[in-house]
Amino acid sequence: MKRIFWMLFFSLTITIVQAQDEVEVYEKLESNKVLIMGKNNLNEAIELTLQLQYKGYISSDVYPKKVVINGGQELVLTTLTNNPKVPCEYGTSVSYKKVNPTQNKRVTRTTGIQINPVKVNVFTKDDCPRCAFVIEELEKNGVVFLELNTTVAPSNNDLMFEKLKEAGYKENNIQMPVVVNKGQVYYNIKDLKTFVKQFSNK
Repeated sequence: MKRIFWMLFFSLTITIVQAQDEVEVYEKLESNKVLIMGKNNLNEAIELTLQLQYKGYISSDVYPKKVVINGGQELVLTTLTNNPKVPCEYGTSVSYKKVNPTQNKRVTRTTGIQINPVKVNVFTKDDCPRCAFVIEELEKNGVVFLELNTTVAPSNNDLMFEKLKEAGYKENNIQMPVVVNKGQVYYNIKDLKTFVKQFSNK
């Protein structure tokens, strides 16, 4: 059990470093509990959505869980209680949207800040017709995907190039969108319409 726990802790830490400029999500250990913490480094409120999959741990929360975090605020997103009788492990996926503090209305723009291993992950940017086309086609075909916008969350740009580097890409520029699905990284995609169809057939 101990070995599994520490391996996952290391993985979580590496992932969250990419998003520390805007929103940080990290774990804090307390006795037999794991506190999943959230910190908003922006000057405005956000609504954070935490998707958590776990085995062995005990949690009273229902996921996905939505939490509003004010600008500069740090709080506990959820608590996992360790079950000493079985191996315990967990994984997270996080996205957030900004909240208008004067009108108390959420803006419509949402972006993920972590790769979701069970979804089609699409790195996009604003004013990108190719990106907009892929998002529209995925929605039209009912494909479950996660958009990681590099304009809304600049840290996604670092995460994108990290994935590109892992895939062997060595340049500093890329034609977007970049898509990550089941460990495979797709970039400089020529025929976008044909490319999207492969996901609608799965």
